[in-house]
Amino acid sequence: MPQPVTVSWDDAAKKPVPSEDDIFVNIRNGAQVITWQRDDSLSSFDIIGLLETGEFEKKGKPSPKTITITDKATRAGVFKYTIIGTSADGQPGVNDPRITNGSR
Repeated sequence: MPQPVTVSWDDAAKKPVPSEDDIFVNIRNGAQVITWQRDDSLSSFDIIGLLETGEFEKKGKPSPKTITITDKATRAGVFKYTIIGTSADGQPGVNDPRITNGSR
C-alpha cells in the first residue's frame, strides 16, 4: 500500500510543503511506494533529487496531481529531495525535505 504525502502551498513561507517533512521508511519491511499528491493550492509540482541516489525509482507516468516513487529500502540513511512547485496564483517555490530509511 502506498504511503500518501500531500503537498500544499505554504503562503507565509512561499514554498510547497509536504504533509510529512521527514518521511520514515522502515527498511525491515522492504520496498515501499511513496505517493505525493498536490492539493488545489498548487498548480503544478515535481519531485527531484531521489533517482540519482540509486535507492529510488519512479514507477509509471506521473499525473498532473500525483508522483509515485518506490523506495527500494536497501540502505539506511537520510535522503534529501527537492519539491519544486508553483502556487495556484503562479508563485514558484522550492523545498528540501527528507526521507529517512531506518529500522524501528
